[in-house]
Amino acid sequence: MLEFAQNWSWQVKSFVTMATALPIIIGMPMLQNRFGLRPESFFMVWFIGVSVSFVMAGSVSTTPISDYFTPLWLMLCVFISAMVLGGLGNILLIQAMSLEGVKPPSNSALPFAIIGLASSLAYVLSWLCGKIMPTIFPTVEFSLINLSGVVLIAIGATLVIYQKS
Repeated sequence: MLEFAQNWSWQVKSFVTMATALPIIIGMPMLQNRFGLRPESFFMVWFIGVSVSFVMAGSVSTTPISDYFTPLWLMLCVFISAMVLGGLGNILLIQAMSLEGVKPPSNSALPFAIIGLASSLAYVLSWLCGKIMPTIFPTVEFSLINLSGVVLIAIGATLVIYQKS
């Protein structure tokens, strides 16, 4: 998919992705405040659009579309996991970002800052899993400079959580 970006570095792809996430973080609260659009409606339509985009990108890809759905049993497991974990996580994210509810954040980007801690935890856990269970998990690179970045992210998330209101 997206053959034009195949040679982009992971850093460029990550920064472009960051820019494409801004409409969610900024747009959802604005549309809720200005037009009364429910946050759940925003996310539901957003994810439907993302799904259509995946199908369209897959259909023009040089990779046969059937290759994206194999093995089917594993794809079904991922689908069920997404329904349970992804559904729960995103509904809770919507509620955390929402202008409604108990003590909403002063800025809808704050829940995303806390969620960013997941990548830090995944960095450490993927390294540990690769060490403990190398036949199941791939071995990943671990460095002190990356660990320092992970620690800074954790400190930042902690500061966001414990700020005075």
